[in-house]
Formats: sequence, C-alpha cells, structure tokens
Amino acid sequence: MRVVKACASPTGRRRLADAVTPCSRHFSPTNKGKGGVLLIAEVFGDMSREEVASVLGIERARDAERRYLMPLEDEGRLVRSGGRYSLPADHARRCEEARQIPYGGGERIVRTRTSEGRTVSHTVERDVMSEAERDARDKRRYEEQRKVYLARLVASARALAEENDDCRELLNAWDEEREVDGTIAELTPVAEPCPTPEIVEALAAALLRWPDHRKDYPSWWASTLFVEDYLPYKPTGEQVEVALAELQEAAA
Repeated sequence: MRVVKACASPTGRRRLADAVTPCSRHFSPTNKGKGGVLLIAEVFGDMSREEVASVLGIERARDAERRYLMPLEDEGRLVRSGGRYSLPADHARRCEEARQIPYGGGERIVRTRTSEGRTVSHTVERDVMSEAERDARDKRRYEEQRKVYLARLVASARALAEENDDCRELLNAWDEEREVDGTIAELTPVAEPCPTPEIVEALAAALLRWPDHRKDYPSWWASTLFVEDYLPYKPTGEQVEVALAELQEAAA
C-alpha cells in the first residue's frame, strides 16, 4: 500500500508499527481509504491537504480533501485548524467506537461449480457485524482450523509410528525364522581369483593388434575377444580384469 511505504520511511516521524490507529476492512465504516489517512495523520502529525495528497499519490489536493479529509472532519475523527488537519485528543477512543459500529447485511450472489461443470448461482445473507466482532470471529475460525490441523498432524504421526512398529515386528519375525549357519569368527577371506592362461594369451595377442585400447573397460575386451575369435566363448568382465592385471604386472 502506498501509504505504508510513505509513512514508514521518513526519519524523525513516529514509527508506523507503534501507531494506535487500527487497520480497517474494505467495507467497514472507516474503510481502507479513510483508515490510511488516519494512519498518515498519526505518523506525520498535522498536515495540509496538499501534503496528504502528496503522500497518498493523489494529483489534486481537493480530491483528497473531498474523499477523505472532509468526511473524517464531519465524523470528528480529524480536526482542522489553520488549513491543517490533525487527530483529536480522544483519537484512540473514537477508533474503538468506530470498531463497534455494525455494518454489512443484504444479499450476496455466490456462484459455485457442480461436478458436471455447471455454474450454479444462489444468494446468501451478509452478516451484520462490527469490525471487532469480525476480528473475534476470524480468531475463533483460525483457532478451530489450527486445532484441526494439529489433530491431523498427531494422527499422521501415530499412524506412521504404528507402521514402523509393524515393520519392525515383521523384520524381527523374519530374523527369528532364519537358520544361523555360523558366526562371524568362522568367516574366512575369499581367495583371490587366478588368471586363466587361455584368456591371458588371447588378451596379449589382442593387445598387440589394438594397443591403444589397453585402458578400455574389461567388458569391452570380453566382447572383443569373443567377437574377433580370440576365444570360443565370451569371458566375464572379472576374468578379463584379472588377466589384464596379470599382463600389467608381467610388463612391470
């Protein structure tokens, strides 16, 4: 809102956060426009109509006076003296009285869409309530929604805990069903694979033909040895890797 930017930035003024003027709703008796002017008067102090128009971004000062300053003066919310406008001494009390004035009522058209995609219109009665009552209602709604949301979080946490317990019980049952073949102390290291002489000889011959491929993957050499008829079968990548290590060790 332009008023907020203008009021919050100047130095030597009252901070907007410390203002006692409440923020007004769009359709309240004070409404957004007049409420913004009251905030300006509280933050900046007494101002002329030209200064108020400048802060509001209104080109003609008389328009700001006609729309906001004169109605507020008639309501006793502003005091004019020497062409300058300021807040009355009982500004806080008048703000609270304005918040107690009921407004609203009448009918409002509400449009909804059915599952078939049709738009249905019906009328509802507007609530006749003051700003204070609307604020209290919104706080109650928020507290109710907050309780529902917290209850949903608690229910989700409990369901997740139950799922974890079920999963833990299942894993424990599986562990109990398994037969133990031995202990960790009985484990022995796996013997290193021995190179196959046939693969070593075939790989050595292939390296003479393709020396630039000595750093290729063992899987490439396994396919090449078989496709190029160096071996009658396709060796595994592990077998080729062992043979390559054997040749590198011999070359060193």
